[in-house]
Amino acid sequence: MSGGWDGRILPHSFLAMLSETHRTRLRAGGVVRTFRRGRRPIIEGTPVTQVLLIEDGWIMVSVDGQDIEIRGPGDFAGNGDFAGGAERYTVTCITPVTALLRSAADFVSLAESAPEISRAVIYTLATREEQSYVRLVRARMPAPRRLALLILDVTAMAWAVRADLPLSAERLASLICASRRTVTRCLTEWHGKGVVSHGYRSIRVLDRSALAAIAATPRR
Repeated sequence: MSGGWDGRILPHSFLAMLSETHRTRLRAGGVVRTFRRGRRPIIEGTPVTQVLLIEDGWIMVSVDGQDIEIRGPGDFAGNGDFAGGAERYTVTCITPVTALLRSAADFVSLAESAPEISRAVIYTLATREEQSYVRLVRARMPAPRRLALLILDVTAMAWAVRADLPLSAERLASLICASRRTVTRCLTEWHGKGVVSHGYRSIRVLDRSALAAIAATPRR
């Protein structure tokens, strides 16, 4: 792979679907930037100017102050997800992030001229719509189930690229629309049972089968 795309990108992510040739085309017209943790390279409601392609690190996507989803290496953000106008969400770097920046106009033009890139964009956006539906379904579940499912998802992503994904109890609570107290209580209970270990902005699954069983329990 060219440039900073050294294989540590998420399977089935936007960049993972592209050939070496098209990754090179994307990188040739962009600028690589590094953002410290806590930076917000994209802010909801601002004019669309750029697309951010993540080479390394993790971002949090939020709407109206509510955390919605985590995106990692190989994914992109920005350009209103090609709706035009203003950005539809805010992006916050939850780790240091290295990203390739392309102007929104250039990125759209490139996608329109390259069927492989266009297909990858369409697949990525369709997957996000599916994930939105999954979040709606999960919203009806008890908080422990929502938390267990979220932890299974995010730790699988982190494992796939052999990287840490630091998340505080507050962030986890925001992602599942629960109170921090509820999340802390669940984590403490699961820690005592040897299911997970957790600390300051860190969580590790010790017994994935047990956590999956919690996630599958209809009621708690």
